[in-house]
Amino acid sequence: MSIFMARPRQRSPQRQTASRTLRHLRFASLICVLLAPLVSQTAWAQVRVDAPRAGVSEVTLNDAQKAELIAPMHSFLGRVFSLPAKFETDPELRASVQKLVDAELPRMQGLLASWLDQERQQAPAANVNRLSWRLRARVANEMAQWRLDLAGPRHEELLQQALMHPRACDWPKHTDSLLAVLVHQWRGVPAVNRAELLAAEATSLQRWGLPRGEMPRRPVPSADDIAAGAIDNLLQRQLQPAVPMPPVLAWRLLGDRDPVAERKGRQTRCVLQQWATALSLGQPGDARAETASLALRYGHSPMADLWWGDSHPGVSASDGYPDLARSLEVEGTVQVAYSLDAKGQLQQALVERRDIRVPGTPGRRAVALETLLDAASLARVADMTHAKPRPEEVQQGRATRRIEFVWQLK
Repeated sequence: MSIFMARPRQRSPQRQTASRTLRHLRFASLICVLLAPLVSQTAWAQVRVDAPRAGVSEVTLNDAQKAELIAPMHSFLGRVFSLPAKFETDPELRASVQKLVDAELPRMQGLLASWLDQERQQAPAANVNRLSWRLRARVANEMAQWRLDLAGPRHEELLQQALMHPRACDWPKHTDSLLAVLVHQWRGVPAVNRAELLAAEATSLQRWGLPRGEMPRRPVPSADDIAAGAIDNLLQRQLQPAVPMPPVLAWRLLGDRDPVAERKGRQTRCVLQQWATALSLGQPGDARAETASLALRYGHSPMADLWWGDSHPGVSASDGYPDLARSLEVEGTVQVAYSLDAKGQLQQALVERRDIRVPGTPGRRAVALETLLDAASLARVADMTHAKPRPEEVQQGRATRRIEFVWQLK
């Protein structure tokens, strides 16, 4: 573990004495940290990543500018909650869904003005660019909460049935409509149960913009982690998964194609979520089975990178801060657990915990944005040079370590 300390300025004798005492305490703490691995099988470290905020200038908004600022999100909601004319579904289901949208969308769009006022009250000096991104954060978070905050156990049961349907991942092509994707998935529920599902969806959508209970924590491991572990066992250990890998995944991830690029595809991610859920449910007594439905919902919930990841796909070359996270002012800590083999080679890494802060999501956990620092944290672990584990660290051929990344914008 590296500890970075700034060079002290000249101080009075009293301050110098206090400083020496503090250095002694720090030295003692350092000794404790260095000795900890001798009595623990898990090593810890912390890395800070400080970066400047997006450079913007402050302005004063008049009514016309406020309307101009709201307009993109107003239009965005209209597109996301529309059913394209070319989208094929049965007339009865289309009519029921359209009735739901007509009842709720005007209210949802009307909230944008009050959300903008709230942001200006909380941050009077915020400029147009930051206010725009904070509105995006609020909208993205509301959409994710809508998909996670269900109306009850029956809603969860019907939704899992829809998401696990064999054709649930054959999404409509060339559309920005989240609603079209959802309606396509809802068709996986028998027609006799669709009215019940739509009633539950309406109840959940009516909470848009209202205070909600605490969102359920992301399961660890996630569905992505479970699938990655199964692929790792298949490739590295020749262990066949309990549930065979779907052919489309084998073609996309195990062939000559770029697996990193393929995993970003929406259909691939959808099939990966289904397979991971099947792996969890197929292990009786496995703790993962109890959270399989929640992991599936998180995997299908619309996160911020779904909407704006293509326009902000990279990381800063100077400080490694993800571009989208910087624009949305995402800060906080990400704890990664990773395993090494006896030679010190990285075998697997996953995010265990996050503590994320995002302006624009007051009083709410930023469920739609809290993963925006995950990939950069995992990439840093992959780029690190890992010390060879001591023999006592290795259990069943692997040693587990943890590291915490502190991401902060200055």
